[in-house]
Parts: sequence; structure tokens; C-alpha cells
Amino acid sequence: MVNGVSNEPGHRLNVTCRPARESDTTDVLEITHHIWDGEDYVPHVWKEWLADKIGLLAVAEHQGRVLGLSKLTQLAPGNWWMEGLRVHPQYEGRGIASQLHDYLLDYWGGHGSGAIRLATSAERISVHHLCERTGFNRVGEVLFFKADALGDTDSSFRAIGQGDIPEAIDMIEGNPALEFNYGLMDLGWQWTSPDKTLIERTVKGGQAFWWGAQDSAKKGLVMYWLDDWENSEHPRKPIPMIELFICQPAEWQVFF
Repeated sequence: MVNGVSNEPGHRLNVTCRPARESDTTDVLEITHHIWDGEDYVPHVWKEWLADKIGLLAVAEHQGRVLGLSKLTQLAPGNWWMEGLRVHPQYEGRGIASQLHDYLLDYWGGHGSGAIRLATSAERISVHHLCERTGFNRVGEVLFFKADALGDTDSSFRAIGQGDIPEAIDMIEGNPALEFNYGLMDLGWQWTSPDKTLIERTVKGGQAFWWGAQDSAKKGLVMYWLDDWENSEHPRKPIPMIELFICQPAEWQVFF
């Protein structure tokens, strides 16, 4: 027994799934303290998640103690994302993750539309089974590659201005190169279908460029997001990450 909650392994523990409250913070910090050697990102976004009026931040409670949490986020109209699934290590394998997962899906079924997605490690077989049980389809696998920046600025790149947004959207929509991204754009550990609002946000942030743009026949575009996450043990400079890369079919052989 821990704080009055049985943690006998192998038996399903029925929990109450409900919207999170600010008063749950202490229990949540206790859970996340055990994640990634105490470097979990959830504590840094917890207040933001609590303030989200569109999605749902849920916790799993048993006998007055929060033992798990998960978040449903609307990235854009018709594009929903499940994230932050956490269970206290002492209570893993007790069905808590499954109950949270089903609770968020039920909420989405009543309040959402379009597509709902999530990402998990290739090693989290239990989550794979959970997704299969609830009708998710495996889209693809994501691998991360890193390269040093080139010393000289490539003059063929030019920032996409706000007035160029319609042209950029036209290039993106239906472009066969999307198949290399599984039809998705990477927002930073969140993947979603290309969306006008998100594209506008990237352009306004100065993080979108035409390439091969010396003349009117632009060859493609690239957008990026900035990974500025630091942990206490491994501080580092922000790293630009590819959000979306689109090129004309004639240029594929250069990159793929």
C-alpha cells in the first residue's frame, strides 16, 4: 500500500478519469519526477495545458490520489493530438493508461471531428496494442537525423512573405512530395495535416523559405520550428528542425 492505494501487480485498478484541476499539480509533479530521470517536459507545460479551453487535460484518480494523466489538444480545425500519457511507475500495467486513453477518445467522439493522432516510441509495445484496440492506423516511423549547418548562406533561399501565403498553400496542397512526410507537418513532437492557420503562423514567425527562387519558377519551400528545449544536465543551443519540406517532382532526385 502507498498512500492508501493498493499497487498489487497484475490486477486492473479501476480509476476515475476526470478533467484535471490545479489542485492535482502536486500529484502530477510526483508522477513526472520519475519520467526521463526527472527531465519530463510536462511540468513546463502543465499550466498551459490547464488553461486550454478547447482540448482536454485529464487525470486518473483513485482514492483521492492522481495516478496518471493525458492530454487531448486541437492543433488546428479537424486535427487533434493525444499527448502526455503518464502513469505513476508503481502502477504501470494496471490498465490506467487504457482507461485514460478511452476517456479522451470518448470526449473527442463527442466534441471533435476530423482526425485524431498520437506518437509513441517503437519500444512501447503496450501502447501499440492500445492503439490497435481502439482503431488507430499506423502511419509511419519517424527517425531523426542531424547535420552541421553550412558555412555560407545559400542565395537560392528567400523568406516567404505574408503576401506569398496563398502561393505557398497552393504548392503544398496535393504535392506528391507530401508522401515522404506521410502527408503531415511536424510542429515539434506533434504531427498534423498541413493547415492554413499553421502555415500562416510559421510564415509570420520568419521560419518559412522559398528555395530555388532566383526567378518566378520556385522549386520548393522549407519551413522549420526551433527546438529550444534545455535540460539541466545537457544545456545546448536551440536547434532548427524541419517542419515541412516541399519540392517539385523534378527536384526529388536531388533530395530523395
